Amino acid sequence: MKRLVVFFLIWLANVAIPQAAVADAVEVVIGGQSAQIELPDGYCAMSAFDSADARLIRFLIAVNRGINTVHLAFAECAQLAAWRLGSDVVLFDYGYVATPINLESTPVNMTRPDYVEAIAQSFNAQGVSRLERGLAEGEERVRELVPDLEIGATQHLGIISEDDNALYLGLVQKLKTGTDASVVVLGSFANTTLNNRATTMYLYTEFSDKALDGLVARNRDLVDRTIATNEP
Repeated sequence: MKRLVVFFLIWLANVAIPQAAVADAVEVVIGGQSAQIELPDGYCAMSAFDSADARLIRFLIAVNRGINTVHLAFAECAQLAAWRLGSDVVLFDYGYVATPINLESTPVNMTRPDYVEAIAQSFNAQGVSRLERGLAEGEERVRELVPDLEIGATQHLGIISEDDNALYLGLVQKLKTGTDASVVVLGSFANTTLNNRATTMYLYTEFSDKALDGLVARNRDLVDRTIATNEP
């Protein structure tokens, strides 16, 4: 039976998935250093040893080789269980933790708030701006964009949130599933540091009213709890 997944073809490559399939915290190695990733509540780690997970992992490696090392992929546990059983489900709620290949072994050597500000300035230089009203403005942009989104089109929402731990960017994309239905998916990218290495933590969910607010809250919880666990 055909398995359906909604995903973004952005900054993914060289996936190295831990063996644990279900866990609250999963160990990864970033730049030769061990770190514990505190999964969001209700999420389970994907495994390269599961045939369904491995199919997606191989695809991600093939289409994104040479950009990032993806240390961990995970998904909402109920959706992941159905995916593994071969059900015709859409894997909306998933995420991953990655580091840019060219920065993986390079210490950041600055405080996390300084790194967040440097990343913000870099995105601003690329034309990605801070939203004046953050998530509220981001929600408005999503509602405006959805009616005119074309299949496969990606629209960046800009910098939707920022604190001393991370810089959060958002996007919205319309995709077509294997049943030819169109779906709209939101993404939140948290740019941070972990054990003095550049790290990005990604989360996705299906579009709905106030979904962006909840998505960023889960992403922030993922970042904050992971930092607290590794750097008490």
